[in-house]
Amino acid sequence: MEPPYRIRLDLFTDRGETLFQAALVGGALRIPFWAPRELAPPPALLWAAVGVFRPDPDMELAGGRRAEKGGMVLRYRKDTNTELRFRLENGRLARAELHRGGHLAEVVELSFRGSSEDLRETVYRNRREFRELVFEIEGVESVETFPTDIWYPGQGRDETGS
Repeated sequence: MEPPYRIRLDLFTDRGETLFQAALVGGALRIPFWAPRELAPPPALLWAAVGVFRPDPDMELAGGRRAEKGGMVLRYRKDTNTELRFRLENGRLARAELHRGGHLAEVVELSFRGSSEDLRETVYRNRREFRELVFEIEGVESVETFPTDIWYPGQGRDETGS
């Protein structure tokens, strides 16, 4: 991740071979020509997977309500077929859902370390395609700014997927 809104996602096999690459810059998902688009969560859910509340810019707030256990649910709509729901608890994102045609299609669930603010794990599930992606956060390390070419996967040395 790089502030304010950049995420790089690289998935590898257990032998170290590149399986998938993507960069999320703001709301734009950049994927190399060789990578299957369906492996990446939609931008709002990828942001949620790292604990960031960021609805897609083309969606409008459709309403909100109090949730059980004192939380809040915010709903965003793009059209009558697509709705994003965010559940906030104790001032932080706890769950994000993408509903299509009135049915839950994709979900991100976040787990924190005890009562601390530290994100421990997030689980993304695509319920229609039976796929799951688990992010286990082992630590956070501040580093210098990344080279700008990493935000354009598939160009230069990434073209072959290696």
